Amino acid sequence: MAARPQREARASSPFHVTDERMASSWQGYLWALADRLRCVVSDDPRALEALIAPSTSHRWLSPPLADLALVEEFLSTLTSHRFTDQQAAAAYPTFFCCVLGLLRINTANTADPPAAGKCGSQGTAPVTERLRSSLSEDHSREDYEYAVEALLERMERSLAS
Repeated sequence: MAARPQREARASSPFHVTDERMASSWQGYLWALADRLRCVVSDDPRALEALIAPSTSHRWLSPPLADLALVEEFLSTLTSHRFTDQQAAAAYPTFFCCVLGLLRINTANTADPPAAGKCGSQGTAPVTERLRSSLSEDHSREDYEYAVEALLERMERSLAS
């Protein structure tokens, strides 16, 4: 009976991984979670700000996430897939800092630009201008997938040792 409220709390999170097949392995779960986070934030970039707002009742949680059901799902999924408590606790900031950082960068284009002069020099930048066409190419989806894959490989090596 105690598992049911926890399952309901998880399901109430917009970030809940609903594909049970993906959750059959920790790698599949993390891929599905990264994809779910990306989809929700892509649909509404304000969701990222709401997610990273610290929980008033869990200020000690680092990095801070307002969605405690998501944190619980993450930790319980990893510990159910042979992560020790210490490994799961170490995976939490590694995963969320990486994925949320990437999402923050990817959603920066949707935010209002900063006022002139607030973020560094607005002077000349000849190399940046020369590389403008290359720098303006959008590889965010591929970069995101590559970074998540590299993160999961790093976690797998850590788990094996």
